Amino acid sequence: MLAPAPARVVVFRVAGQFYAIDVMVIERVIRHLAPRPIPMGSEAFTGVIDIEGRLVPIVDLRERFGGELSHAAEAARVLLVREESGLMGFVVDQVLEVRSVEASDLEPAPAALRRGEGSLVFLGTLRRAGDVVLLVDAAALLAATRTPAAALS
Repeated sequence: MLAPAPARVVVFRVAGQFYAIDVMVIERVIRHLAPRPIPMGSEAFTGVIDIEGRLVPIVDLRERFGGELSHAAEAARVLLVREESGLMGFVVDQVLEVRSVEASDLEPAPAALRRGEGSLVFLGTLRRAGDVVLLVDAAALLAATRTPAAALS
């Protein structure tokens, strides 16, 4: 059974693949800032950035989703996602659009993504001009990102 489709999503690109995330979890989108490393921090986090006096942990989705890191890309952005403990930043190669989604637009994720960690992180797929867009569950992605750090305690 498919999860309910969000009303609007932000579509972005990571390593040549299109993804979407519910616009309601995003506080804002900013230009990519080089994160400061965290000494003895979790491997899941690239580092932290300072946003108006708040330290925001950063996860590079290019690394998390297994893509090539292209730090020189001027189109790179950070999606600032709200979570229980504050903000988390997701680095993406490019933000493409905000679009409305109808329930009929959502299709099941491919079988290969319905196993393992992908079964939790990807809610389904959308289409964008003939391309497949993976719909990301922000809460599941945040939980999966925290898992390695939790295993250390």
